[in-house]
Amino acid sequence: MELWVPDHTIGKVEEFFPRVLRAFELDGISIAVVRMDDRFYAVSNYCSHMGVELIGSPVEGMDVICWWHGSSFNIATGDPNGGPAADPLRTYPIRVEDGNVVLVTPDLVQRTS
Repeated sequence: MELWVPDHTIGKVEEFFPRVLRAFELDGISIAVVRMDDRFYAVSNYCSHMGVELIGSPVEGMDVICWWHGSSFNIATGDPNGGPAADPLRTYPIRVEDGNVVLVTPDLVQRTS
């Protein structure tokens, strides 16, 4: 049996404002996506410290700063950079293809025969 990881087109490049988080729910997984100039990044939408949603949190430099307790995470790696959070955010592969933003969610792996 072969494993297949589905791709999900989540929008057009021009629909994403720079440094503004957007949330997407894919099969029960909440993912925050942010555009940084010409690159896109995707991380878990929940702070690893208290579990609150990160949507509405500011993005400064390459960090998203949790609005609740100020935990800071590198948007590219998910690593915590400050605040009370000790655990990283999960990151997800994302790419631009023909003007579309495409998210790959490994948690949604499907088996094919």
